[in-house]
Amino acid sequence: MNVDKHKIPVSHSKRIKLSPEKKLEIKKEYKQGNVSLRDLGVKYSVDKRTIQFCVHPEKYTQSLKARRERWAQGKYRGYYSKEKHRKAMQDLRERKRQAFAKD
Repeated sequence: MNVDKHKIPVSHSKRIKLSPEKKLEIKKEYKQGNVSLRDLGVKYSVDKRTIQFCVHPEKYTQSLKARRERWAQGKYRGYYSKEKHRKAMQDLRERKRQAFAKD
């Protein structure tokens, strides 16, 4: 089965940390003002930075812009490894196979 063209279901994704519903809950709790970013991070088992991006989306866009600028300047070129990328793709394909085999 060629899994390259299939998207991995959200339920099996390792990248998604918070659902849209939880993001709304976080925003509401933070707006009430009696909880810190760190406390929310502990409660939802994510990093403080993830909570900060939920509460202040403009900081997320600033972070993406800065990352793109660093990439354009060649700052990340030393971190890329063909072998690591190949292994990551193999792992992703295997997770997809497992996800689609269960369904």
